[in-house]
Amino acid sequence: MPTTIKFGKQFTKSPFKALRKHMRIASESATFLPEAMQAFFRNDREALQETRQTVSELMADADQLLKELQQRLPDATNIPLARRDLFDVLELQESIARRMQEITALLPDLPVDVPIEMRKPLKRLADRCVAATEVAYEIVKAIEKVVEAGFKGAQQDAAR
Repeated sequence: MPTTIKFGKQFTKSPFKALRKHMRIASESATFLPEAMQAFFRNDREALQETRQTVSELMADADQLLKELQQRLPDATNIPLARRDLFDVLELQESIARRMQEITALLPDLPVDVPIEMRKPLKRLADRCVAATEVAYEIVKAIEKVVEAGFKGAQQDAAR
């Protein structure tokens, strides 16, 4: 007896390529933190505004990818992990870009002169934040490679 159930619709293009792209954007936004801190130390409001604009544009790109992922993953989609776990990862990634947007929005308006002895530790902190997001990006890339092995045929080809 033929069936009318479309099993192909139970599978969708892998969300992990978009997850990786989203993490790349979050990581890229974090790379502006050291430069923003240096501009803040110099009281270079113009450079801070430029950084603020760039990070805001990256945040808009991240938001667009997030919306696409949310629309592309109906409840019935079969993916190799819990849908909620995927959105938890996305939420963490989104928070990286959001924090960068908040920091770069705040710095131009701060009337604080940072003492010289605080600048080096703040620069180290900014560099460590960048390093942490780069590691997170590498982890997401590795997860994508492992999970992509589970997508076969047209789904795997479409994800590339």
